[in-house]
Amino acid sequence: MSVFVIHNFQKELKNARTQLLEHLVQGGVENFEEYKYILGKIHMLDMCQQELSRLLDKEEKIDD
Repeated sequence: MSVFVIHNFQKELKNARTQLLEHLVQGGVENFEEYKYILGKIHMLDMCQQELSRLLDKEEKIDD
């Protein structure tokens, strides 16, 4: 996978995470189930970010 693509995808993940956090902070959550759902989405975005970072590190080691 292209490093350019990975960096762009990471940027999109970060933007999505920021939007979800803003939704939580602004009190846009109507009930506890929605709150848990949004936290789950944030957790998945974090996991994706970590995996993409791991792939970038792996690719950098191969290039060296």
